[in-house]
Amino acid sequence: MKPKEIQTTIMLASSVVSISIMLILGVVLYLRFSNSARAETINSTQKLMEQTGENLEEYLMSMRQISDAVYYNVVKENDFEKNKQDIQSGMNLLYEANKEKLRSIAIYNNYGSLMAAEPVASQKEDPDVTSQDWYQKAMEEMENMHFSTPHIQNLFDDGTQHYYWVTSLSRMIEITDSGVSNWGVLLVDMDYADISRMMNQINTLNNGEYYYLCDSNGEIIYHPRQIQISNGLSGENSSLAASHKDGVYEDDFKGERRKVIVNTISYTGWKLVGVIPYSAFIHGMIDVRYFIILLMLLTVMVLVALNRVVSARISSPILKLNASVLEYEAGEKPEVYIGGAEEIRYL
Repeated sequence: MKPKEIQTTIMLASSVVSISIMLILGVVLYLRFSNSARAETINSTQKLMEQTGENLEEYLMSMRQISDAVYYNVVKENDFEKNKQDIQSGMNLLYEANKEKLRSIAIYNNYGSLMAAEPVASQKEDPDVTSQDWYQKAMEEMENMHFSTPHIQNLFDDGTQHYYWVTSLSRMIEITDSGVSNWGVLLVDMDYADISRMMNQINTLNNGEYYYLCDSNGEIIYHPRQIQISNGLSGENSSLAASHKDGVYEDDFKGERRKVIVNTISYTGWKLVGVIPYSAFIHGMIDVRYFIILLMLLTVMVLVALNRVVSARISSPILKLNASVLEYEAGEKPEVYIGGAEEIRYL
C-alpha cells in the first residue's frame, strides 16, 4: 500500500467508516447496558428496602402491642393503691414474654414519680424524668405514641454497671390511684441492638452503597458510620432525606453525586434511606466496559482485514491495466490487460 494509490484510498475510506460506526455502536451499547444496570440496581435496592421496612414495621408494631397490653389489660383495669401486686405481676408477665426485645417497662405519674417498673430495679438518684424528651412529648400529645432516637438508658441501676442503648416508646396514659384518676406516662424501652442488627444485615456491600435510618426531623437512628458522624469526622444529608416522600431522588453531597432512595416506616415517620453513589454504578459496569471494548477491538480487526481484501479486489483490475500501459510506454509490446468492471474494460 502506497499513499494516493486507489487501493489505499478505498481501504482507508472503508476503515474510517467502519471504525466510526463501531465506535458509535459501542457507545450506544455501553449506555444501554449502563442504564439497564443502573435501573436494575435501583430496583433491587428498593426491594431490599421494602423487605427491611416490613421487618422494622413488624418489630415496632410488636412494641406498640406490648404498650397497648400494659395499658389496657394491666393499668386501666386496676387501682395502684389496691391492686399494686396485680399490676406488677401483669407487667412482669409481659416483660418475660418479650424480654429478648425489651430493656424495661415503667410507669410514671404526672409529677415524674415512678409508679411501677419491670424488671424490678432501683431507680437512679434524681433521674429528672420530667425534663427528658420522651416524657415531654408524651405529655404534650396525649393521643399518640412517640418513638425516641437511640440513647443510653439512665433511669435504673441493675447492679451490673452496664449501660444499654435503647429506643423509647412513650405515651400518655390514665392512672387510677386510690380511686382518683390522673395522667401519667407509660415507657417501653426497646433494645436498640435489634434495630442495629436488622440494619447491619443489609449494610454488607463494599461498593459504597449503604443504608441508614432517621426520624422525621433527620435525626440519625442508625448509620453504618454513626461513630464518625457523632465525632464530626463524617456527615450525612439526613435532614434533606427526611423531607422527601417515598421515591428515588438525585443528591449531591459534598461534591459526590448519588442516588437516594427513601422509604417511610409507617406510623413512626421514620425514614429508611438507601444511598447509591454513582461510583457504585461505574464499579458494577467495569466488566461490561471491558467486554464492549474487547468486542469492538475484535470487530475492528476483522473489518480492517475484510476492507483490505475488498479494496484489493476492487483496485486489482485498474492496477493491472496501469501496469500494461507503463510497459507500453517503455516501448514494449505487452498484452494489454482487459478485465474487471465495464469501465476498466473500455479503458
